[in-house]
Amino acid sequence: SLPDKSTFLVSALNKLSMFQSYAEVAAVSPAAGSLEGGTLLTVTGRFFDQTDAPVRVLVGGRKCLVTAVTDTQITCRTQRFVPSNATFYTGGRGLRLEIWNGSQPQSFEKIALLNASSPGYALDTVDATWKRWATGWNYFTARFSGFFVPPENGSYEFYVRGDDKCALFLSPSGDPADKVKVAYSNRVTHSYFKDASQRSPPVQLVAGQPCYLELDFQQFNGLAVVEVATFREKTIYTEQQTASAINHIQLLRTSSVVQPEIQVVSLVGWRAGVPSAEVQELTVSSPCLGSAGDCSDQTFRLAFARVRTVALQADARAEDVRAALAAVLRPDDVSVERADVPEGLRFTVTFASERGDFELLQWEVTPGSQVNVSVRERATGSASMASFSLRWDGRLSAPISANATPEQVQAALEGVISSRCPQEVSGISETFAVKFFRDYETASPTVPGENRGQRTLHMEAFCGRYSLKNPAVLYNAGDARPDGTPYGNISLSIHRQLCVAMWGNIAPKLGLAFTWRSKDGASRSSDEWFDFALPSLPG
Repeated sequence: SLPDKSTFLVSALNKLSMFQSYAEVAAVSPAAGSLEGGTLLTVTGRFFDQTDAPVRVLVGGRKCLVTAVTDTQITCRTQRFVPSNATFYTGGRGLRLEIWNGSQPQSFEKIALLNASSPGYALDTVDATWKRWATGWNYFTARFSGFFVPPENGSYEFYVRGDDKCALFLSPSGDPADKVKVAYSNRVTHSYFKDASQRSPPVQLVAGQPCYLELDFQQFNGLAVVEVATFREKTIYTEQQTASAINHIQLLRTSSVVQPEIQVVSLVGWRAGVPSAEVQELTVSSPCLGSAGDCSDQTFRLAFARVRTVALQADARAEDVRAALAAVLRPDDVSVERADVPEGLRFTVTFASERGDFELLQWEVTPGSQVNVSVRERATGSASMASFSLRWDGRLSAPISANATPEQVQAALEGVISSRCPQEVSGISETFAVKFFRDYETASPTVPGENRGQRTLHMEAFCGRYSLKNPAVLYNAGDARPDGTPYGNISLSIHRQLCVAMWGNIAPKLGLAFTWRSKDGASRSSDEWFDFALPSLPG
C-alpha cells in the first residue's frame, strides 16, 4: 500500500523515516577509570547499529576510541581527560526534564534560579521537544534542557507555543553559560504565529555541532502543554515526499525595453567601373561516370550564400546545373558549359552579373552517394558599381541600386530574412488549371475564424515570410475570390491534385466533403476522412 506522506519525518541524520531507532544503553563498565586515559570501557545495551554511520562513544565530551562493536556491546579505550567548565554533556537521545511542583515564579529570570534543591523537584527524561501533561497537573514549573544537533549547515528558526507561559533559550556554542532567550510567549496560545515573539531570529548552525537548548515552562491551571518547532530554510526534500517540507515558490517578474537596432549604410567614394564576369569551374567525379553508368542515385547540391540548389545527378546536363544555380542566384543568371575530362565532368560557370567577384560555390553530397566535387575560380569578376548587396547572417540581399529609395532597401533586406520560394510555387497563379492558390504573403485572401488558422510571420515559413498557423480548414466552397465571388465546389474531374507545404507535426488525416450525383439522378453528399503517411525527406 502507499503510505501517507505525513508518516514520513526527517530524522536527525537528514533521512526520511517513519520511525527513528536509537541505541539503548543498559550499563557502563568500569564505572570509574584513569584521568590519563587508556581505560578499556565496555558499554552494554541494545540496538548498537552502524547502518547509517559508525558507532561513536563520548566520555567526558571526548571520543572513546572504539575497538569492537556488536549489536549489544561496544568496547572502546578512553582518552586523557581535559578539564572544562561543562556541567553536563551530550547524550544519545532525548532531553532532560526538571519539574518543580507547586512553584509559581513571577518571571522567566526567576525560573533560572530553580535547582535540584528547590521545593517540589523531580527529574525525568523525554524524547521530544513537546509534552502534554495529564489532567490535574496545575501550578508547576518545568525546564527542558539538552542539545539540538543540526543535520545540515544553514539558517534555522525556532518557534514556541504553550498553555500557559514558555520561553526558549539557545547557545550555538553548546555552552549553557552562553544561552540567550530567542523566543517566548507570555500567554496561552495553541498557534506558533499568534505573537511575533514566538519566532526566533535566524540562527546560523553548523552540521553536527551541538547547540544547547533550554525550554522553560510555567503552568497555572487547566490544560498543560508546551511545544518547540524548528524550521530550516534549505532542505533536499519536497512536500511531495513528506508533510514536514514546504516547497519554495518564487514569483518572477521580467520586463524589457525594446531598443531598435539602427545602422547607417554609407556609400563613400563610389565610382562606376567596367564590369567583368566571374568564372568558376566545377569538377565532378563519381564511379557512375562511365560507359552505361547509372547516376540516378548519385547526387549532390550546390550552394551560394547559404542557399542550396535542388539535388543534381553526378552526370547532370549543363542546362540542369544552369537552372539550379539560376534559381539560387536570382535575379542574376549564369551560363554553364559541360566538358568531359579524365576526372569526370567539368562545368564552366560564367556569372551573368555586374556584381563582380563572387564567393566560391559550396557543395554537399547527398548521404549514400559516391560523388566528389571540387570548385576553383578561373576568372575573378569585377563590379560595375551600379549596385551593391548587403550581407545579413551570411546571406546576401538582392542587388540594391546606389541611388535606391528607402522602400527598395527595405524590400531587399526583407528578402534576406525570407525563405526563397522555388519557381514551382512562386510562379503559380489561379487559372483554369489551378482552382485555388494561397501563399499567405498578403492578408486580404485569408478568411477569419477560429478554425481557419492565424496568419503569422513569427514562425519560419516554407518559403516567403508568412505562413498560416494551426489551420483546421484550408478551403471552403464559400470562400471568396479577390473579386468577391465565391470559389464554389472543386470539380474532381478537372482538379485532381492537392499540394500543401507544411512545417511541424500534423495529424496524418485529410477531410473532404463530397457531393455527387448517383446513377438514379439523385444528388448525394458525404464527409470522408483519409489517412496518409508523411514521407521522411532528406534535409
